[in-house]
Order: sequence, then C-alpha cells, then structure tokens
Amino acid sequence: MYRVRQQLQANDKECNTGGTGTYVAVLDSGVSNHPDLYKRVIEFHDFVQEKKEAYDDLGHGTHICGIIAGDGTLSEGRYAGIAPKSKLIVGKVLDCKGNGDCRQMLNALDWVERISPEYPIRIINISIGIGNTVHNRNIQILKNRLNSLWEKGYVLVISAGNNGPGANTLSELAEGEHCICVGCHDGDFFKNFPKRCEMYSGRGGSSLNSKKPDVVAPGTEIISCNGFYTGIGQGNRPYCAKSGTSMATAIVSGCVARLFEANPQLTNNDVLSLIREKTVDLKLPFEKQGYGMVNLRKLLTGMV
Repeated sequence: MYRVRQQLQANDKECNTGGTGTYVAVLDSGVSNHPDLYKRVIEFHDFVQEKKEAYDDLGHGTHICGIIAGDGTLSEGRYAGIAPKSKLIVGKVLDCKGNGDCRQMLNALDWVERISPEYPIRIINISIGIGNTVHNRNIQILKNRLNSLWEKGYVLVISAGNNGPGANTLSELAEGEHCICVGCHDGDFFKNFPKRCEMYSGRGGSSLNSKKPDVVAPGTEIISCNGFYTGIGQGNRPYCAKSGTSMATAIVSGCVARLFEANPQLTNNDVLSLIREKTVDLKLPFEKQGYGMVNLRKLLTGMV
C-alpha cells in the first residue's frame, strides 16, 4: 500500500486522516478482527452461514477492507489504506472457497439499502466477479438490481474480473453503464513479472454497449491485512500480498471515499465523471486501460 499511495500521488500525511465521515459497503468473504481495522467495521451480516460475529474464512474480504480503510497500526502506517478514517459495512456473500450465488448477493444489496437510513452509505465495493457465482440463472435480476441502486444514488465500484486479456472478458456485473468498472495495471512496476495483473485483467471490446473498464489501478502484489492474523506464533504475519482486479477495485473505492469526504454534495454521476477525467493516460488501448490510471491527487485538486 505504501507503493500504491506513491503511484496515486497521495499525500501520506493526508492519507492518515482520509475518509472521515464516509461509509463503504464491502460485499465479499467477510472481515476478521484485524488490529488495523479496529473500530472501522460498524455493521456485519453473514449471508452464507448466518453467524452473528464478524469473520472471514477466505481472507479476501479482510484484505479488501484493509486496502480501503486499514489504518496501518501494525506497520506504523506503511500499509494503511486509502481512506483509513472511513467506516465499513461488511456483508459476507462468499464462502471459504470463494463461492457464492446471486441470491446471497441480492439479499446483501437489499440489506445495504435497508440500513442506509442509519448509516449514510454512498459506496458499494464489489471485488468479486461473476465467476464466483455458482447459480447464475438470476444474473439479469442482479444486474437490474445494481442499476436500480445506481439510480438511487449509490456509487457501485465493481472489478473487471480476472478472465483477460482477451476482448470482451469483463465480469458481467461490471459491464453496465451505471458503475465504475475497475481493471488493474501497475504502470512501470512489475514490468518483467509474468503474473502481473495487467496480463489477466478483464477487458472490454467493441461489442459492448459501453466502453469498459472505466479506469485501472495497481493490482499486483498489494500488501494489506491478513485475514488469518491472530498475533500468535512467529510465522503469523499481520500482512500478506494478493493480486487481482479485486485489489484495484478497493483502491478506487478508497479514492471515492476521499472524494465524498472532500465534497459530500457530489452525486454518483459526478463521481463517475471525475474518476474518468482525473486520470493518468498510460497510452494504452482503451479496452486495456479505460480512461487511464486513477490518480488521487488529481481527483482531490480543487475539491477542498
């Protein structure tokens, strides 16, 4: 995350307080009791096993939460997230193998909308692709539900998926016009690394109704919170590295939280326009980079 903040031209001092007053819903594999997320998670609901206490038996969701809102307590701030003062609403929709179904996701989306009067949730982070959905008969119902949430003002930040690099390989959830579709690219980093995220990031194509992805963000070997950290045992490390469009998506959600902190009056369409406009052009084909690499400094310029 230290490297990511440098790439996004994020001011470290500002990052330590970024995200104040913002609420992000994370629909993923859950969240563990990690010290970097202390008092960040204010609501948790398990749509898989209906457990009452927060947990993460896959580790993916905790990693995502750390990228968005981890405060870097165990690393003296080095691995802090993009918006460490933001609050998290976490719905567990994936099981220990990363599987889920449309019904669980639909129930989670209903839950987010239902509790929004109590918590001013503006952002929904969906760092999972259609490949994680076992029963996809209701995928169109799910896509319609996502569109309705956008119409109600939510910002949907959805991963492009990891099925690239061919054309038209986006996650079905991210194809719609009414979302921020995030692919991954690491700029000048990991150029000689064969497993860098740009090699498998989902891409759009001419057959799609709208051009996607919207933007890209770093996604290779992102170090964030280890969902299985207990603080016991010499080999039990508080952080771990994960790669994929999931990580890139969480980075963009953190940037959106910072935007809302700077100007709460923004609409989701305002945010989408800013995210697309305030990027760094990587000089790549649109289906690979969208409008470019997200850049936090450019996003916040003139906001405060």
